[in-house]
Amino acid sequence: MKNQLSHLVPCHTNRLFNTKEYIVYDNSHIKVKIINEQQAESIVQFCSKFMGAVVILENYWFFLTSFSIFIHDKNVDNCADNSRVGHQQEAVSFIRKRTRAGCDYFELATRFNNVELLTTSGFFGNVDSSTIFAFVGSSVQNMPSSLAQRYDTVSSKYIFVLRTSVPLTKVKRLLNQYMKKHAANKWMFVSKKYKEKGFVPNHPLFFVTESNSQKAASLLLKVFVNKTLYKKEIKEVLSNLQMIQNNSLTASEKLMKRYMVDLNSMVKFLDRTYNLTEIKRDMLFVYERTLAGALKRKNIAVAKRAENEYVSND
Repeated sequence: MKNQLSHLVPCHTNRLFNTKEYIVYDNSHIKVKIINEQQAESIVQFCSKFMGAVVILENYWFFLTSFSIFIHDKNVDNCADNSRVGHQQEAVSFIRKRTRAGCDYFELATRFNNVELLTTSGFFGNVDSSTIFAFVGSSVQNMPSSLAQRYDTVSSKYIFVLRTSVPLTKVKRLLNQYMKKHAANKWMFVSKKYKEKGFVPNHPLFFVTESNSQKAASLLLKVFVNKTLYKKEIKEVLSNLQMIQNNSLTASEKLMKRYMVDLNSMVKFLDRTYNLTEIKRDMLFVYERTLAGALKRKNIAVAKRAENEYVSND
């Protein structure tokens, strides 16, 4: 029966989730477009019911352990992409292709109303196989070719949610451009269970790394998003950058050093002293040149560790 998850996925998935605790999502969301902050706060809270959801896409199941929430209305969420999203009465999950730096990758998203849940970590597998794959970050590594090749036609309304809510943590979303009004919203939900196991995406704003440059980049973004001076941390990263000879600094490191010198001289953070167009350009440059690749590598490593714990090969 298609309304019973236990009849749609192999029994070994019980290592990840208990199929008996799931029901088909009943489309109980509000049916009007989200256009103001009060509605946004309400719908974001509502989205917690999708934590731990299981989506059936043709012959594959996907288990969600974290996701970011985007609302497609620029007055409510200017971090959502510019795609025109029609009013989605019933919830639907689908595969989307993205291209960055000349490389294609695929995402799993769920939409209802003008709300989008972008999956940022989870597990998936074929309904006829015992192999489990893990992915961390919005890019679904090892996306099955049968889904990737038909990404623009594959969708599903078979979304299963838990009967009772599960503990979760709210954090700021995974973005590449944090110099936006709504970037500080804690609209990313992470399963506490899997966070405690270390199965969680590496975050640009609190990236744990041994690299001084990556520490500086993460701190710089955090300062501007939170509009807070972390004086001790700023002094530390600035000291590390100053130890590198100027002719050895990368373009990104030179940029970060300039900002850190400026921030270190402040008594109180004053973002109005910066030109918004310039700061958006600079912070995106820092993210792409210093953090993006490192985050991707670490996320792949986290996924591999998770697979070693949960994978059972045929």
